Amino acid sequence: MNIHEYQAKGLLRAYGAPVADGRAVLRAEEAK
Repeated sequence: MNIHEYQAKGLLRAYGAPVADGRAVLRAEEAK
């Protein structure tokens, strides 16, 4: 299976696994 990290996190969350919060950003200005 070849999936992206955000897709894997979604699957893990759906089954109740603990997953670190985070989000993807496209520009440096969006990063904190």
